[in-house]
Amino acid sequence: MSKISRHRSLGATLGALLLTFAALAIPGCGLWKEKPAKAGIAELINNLGDADAKVRKKVAEDLGQLGPPAKEAVPALIKALGDPEKLMRMEAALALGHIGSEAKEAVPALIKTLGDPEVGVQEFAIASLGPEAKEAVPALIKVLGDRWQAVRWRAAYALGDIGPEAKQAIPELERVAEEDPDGLVRQNAHDALEKIRK
Repeated sequence: MSKISRHRSLGATLGALLLTFAALAIPGCGLWKEKPAKAGIAELINNLGDADAKVRKKVAEDLGQLGPPAKEAVPALIKALGDPEKLMRMEAALALGHIGSEAKEAVPALIKTLGDPEVGVQEFAIASLGPEAKEAVPALIKVLGDRWQAVRWRAAYALGDIGPEAKQAIPELERVAEEDPDGLVRQNAHDALEKIRK
């Protein structure tokens, strides 16, 4: 290979590397994953009250990405469960789930959210309860009879996740395991019964 060819090949390689690094530095690029800084949690909490619903939703999403370190945002996220915008309520519930056990004070509000008129909000609230939410068992038993399949299967799964502490749900889970019209709901009810009876 001539010197000119080698120089051209090296230049092409360096060019490709520069393009790759440039892509990594561009927010919104598929190679880039933005992570909100812990130092900005207070500002994020403040922005949960923004007049723009899109801003509020993005803020809730960012807080959820932070996980447990965003625990100081829990009171504001609980308040956001009552937001007039459906997508914002969904993101608030999801963020509380990502914060995990550090958001245990949100369990009563999440239980209340099981009565939300939007099925997506109900789903996210159930999914965010966690295995320690034994106080949610009565509400979960109730929504095992919900008209929405997605709510029923999530409720059955959540009861199984709670385990033996959900033993009062056994009679209703047995009914669901035999009678629910949806196969996935029946399977989740069977699985939940196995976990509860361990």
